[in-house]
Amino acid sequence: MTSYHKQTPITSYTVDKNVIEHLEEYLKNNVFDILNLESNGSGYRDKSDFSITLHDSNGIEKYASIKECKLPLFRNDIKGITIEQQIYIDHKELKVSLRFGDKQENSDLAISLTDDNAREKVSALEQGMYLILNSYKNINKVFYPPQIITTMLIFGGFFSGILALNSDYTTKARLLFGVTFFSIAFYCVIIPSLFKTFSSFDTNKQKQLDKWFTWLISAFLGFLVFSTVLTEFRRKIWGF
Repeated sequence: MTSYHKQTPITSYTVDKNVIEHLEEYLKNNVFDILNLESNGSGYRDKSDFSITLHDSNGIEKYASIKECKLPLFRNDIKGITIEQQIYIDHKELKVSLRFGDKQENSDLAISLTDDNAREKVSALEQGMYLILNSYKNINKVFYPPQIITTMLIFGGFFSGILALNSDYTTKARLLFGVTFFSIAFYCVIIPSLFKTFSSFDTNKQKQLDKWFTWLISAFLGFLVFSTVLTEFRRKIWGF
């Protein structure tokens, strides 16, 4: 019998009650097959401890099943969701913790197992969970690049802003610097702080933010087209 622990960061997902329910069903049933406990009877299920914890601005709510949460959507101020499963049977010990957070550092999957072939069983359990999660991936992670890239972008945006105010450059160059500055600010600051948390939770607030985000992206792309491509086209045709 060996012990094995694995903790890895997860990518960004859209988290609703549906994916939580699928994960709950998987952990409450398939895990017993992986630990080779199914043949010992359903009584073993009573010896497992499963919980779902919702974190918001006012505190936490803990459920034994997502079905106990009667709200159709999560609360608007939700900060994170933690799914936990613990089993201790016949000297076999399993601990699973899956965290979805509004910040990247609060989003990970940790599995610890003491059992025969622990590494292989942890891998099988992990693969089963990711098979469910893959259908709920979103693009939010692209707005949370590594810290070194974020730092470089911020410095680049800062200097672009300064150059855009320098009258020694041509209008075209200043416009380019200005567009670069606003693009970086939009990517590094506005999107992650106002529109896209790392994990996207199914709330009325997020649904409204997604609509505003789509509108803002459309307006921003329109601004880029009119301020660059069409400006050059106008100058070539009319000379001003």
